[in-house]
Amino acid sequence: CGENDLAYGGSVDKTFRGFMNVVTKIVKKGARVVYMGTKPEPAMKKLHSKYEKYDAKIRAKAIEMAAAVDT
Repeated sequence: CGENDLAYGGSVDKTFRGFMNVVTKIVKKGARVVYMGTKPEPAMKKLHSKYEKYDAKIRAKAIEMAAAVDT
């Protein structure tokens, strides 16, 4: 769920939902998730805006999830 989904026409929201589906399953098993952001490659310049929005959604969710663990 990420760059390829966005490159093949997936929306940011749909791609994010797919990502969160996977993350939820992993976290429920007690594991942690490390996310490395999308790569703004020059050849994919037309997708950079989508990449930025997608990464921002993931960053916000990571902050939210970390805060929930800290409480």
